[in-house]
Amino acid sequence: GFFAARMDRLAAAELQATVAALGTYDGVKYHPGEDCVECVKDLIRFLRRDDENHEVRRAIGDLGVVKSDLVHIIRDHSKNRELFDVTLRLLVNLTNPELLLFKEELPEDKETRNYYLQIQNHRQGYKEAFIDKELWAVFANHLRLLLKKDWEERLEDDKLVLERILILIRNI
Repeated sequence: GFFAARMDRLAAAELQATVAALGTYDGVKYHPGEDCVECVKDLIRFLRRDDENHEVRRAIGDLGVVKSDLVHIIRDHSKNRELFDVTLRLLVNLTNPELLLFKEELPEDKETRNYYLQIQNHRQGYKEAFIDKELWAVFANHLRLLLKKDWEERLEDDKLVLERILILIRNI
């Protein structure tokens, strides 16, 4: 099914509502909803509470939120520091290699292996969503600005953003 079979209806509805409230892409520009930052933070919280079957992660993958919302938020709203930072955090989490999620080993049993393959498939789609020149220009610009600062000038936040961009690039 569209959602992981065992994810309860309420959680699935909450997840869908959160994704719907992120905003809309009109084909040219992304228009964040008024609670967009909170919605992204909620998605991070949902992932933190995910179970060993990665139901939330798989449901987010099924919803296609990376392609429909997150890459557009990064590309079109990189000047909004808070929105950029939380979206970057979420993208790093979602693009983590599936082997990391499954403790570095391919699952033995059929059901868990299917979950693994589903997440792998979603990640393949994320890579395709990142084929966007403007998106990479945003990352390059952020890296350039952060690296231009003297080490002493860099805030802890700057170091985190720098690290997250590099991790995201590695993941993709």
